[in-house]
Amino acid sequence: MQQDRIFRIWGTEGDVQNYSFYRFDDFVTEHRPARIDCLKIDVDSFDFEVLRGAERTLREHNPLIVIELNHALAKRNQSAGEALAWLSSQGYRQALVLDHDNFVLQHGRDHSDKAQMLSLLFPPPLRFEESLDAVHGREIAPPLNRATIQFGSSIDGSKSEGTGTAALAGKLRTIGRRMLGQGAAQNQNQPHDFSSLIGRTIESSDHIWSYALVVDTSSGSPPDVQKDTILVLEVAVEVHQGKLGIALGGNVSSGFISPERIVVAMDGVQRVLLSAPAVGLESLIFRTTAPEGSRTFFSIRSVRAKEKR
Repeated sequence: MQQDRIFRIWGTEGDVQNYSFYRFDDFVTEHRPARIDCLKIDVDSFDFEVLRGAERTLREHNPLIVIELNHALAKRNQSAGEALAWLSSQGYRQALVLDHDNFVLQHGRDHSDKAQMLSLLFPPPLRFEESLDAVHGREIAPPLNRATIQFGSSIDGSKSEGTGTAALAGKLRTIGRRMLGQGAAQNQNQPHDFSSLIGRTIESSDHIWSYALVVDTSSGSPPDVQKDTILVLEVAVEVHQGKLGIALGGNVSSGFISPERIVVAMDGVQRVLLSAPAVGLESLIFRTTAPEGSRTFFSIRSVRAKEKR
């Protein structure tokens, strides 16, 4: 047993408790799998720890490694560069960089003790051209109603101070600006009708992972949609600058209830599909995944929906 901080939902303070930690090498010794072809690791801030706990497994099986290495490692005074250097020392010589945070690493044939080298391969950005037409089901009106611009984001250059605690912080900043004679940003606390945002340019804040736009789906669902069905949304969006994450959200404790789709800036409209059970679906979320200090600019072109049973 060891006391540590576990981040069950990233962005929270984490839960500090006594946990039982288990090395992957010990798991392999106990269960004795005949082969290990791939090791997928995504355990916020503990990724490097998992690697080091699998050192013997990596040496004996040479699996492909799919791993997320990003700023979360700093929570444990580690870095992506440190983890990649360690992987190179274990004989991994090639890494496919998927989105600057996620890597696919392959073991090399060179087992010499010479200088460690690791080649990074950067594929071109992926254009999303997914279509709701390929989904079998009944097309319905998108269950989208109110849309709220989040703190620090803006529509067509008009800043929002958000709501709740964020709004209070924004008001304090506004008072400070007035005292300094700097003027105040326009406040847009009132929710918008989602249809009024179609085609307009939305600018995120410059903090990575911060939400730019949250669209309420809990009160806009058509009455004839059964709660045991799966809702599929086709979101057509144009990302002018930065990198945009799009996902479906549940309540605060459950977080995302669909995989997040990451859309990078490029010319033209891109289309992504998102799906989740109708029960528990509460929001459509747009957030910036661009590096800290930079903003994401995007325009929503359309949203379509189908129900599947």
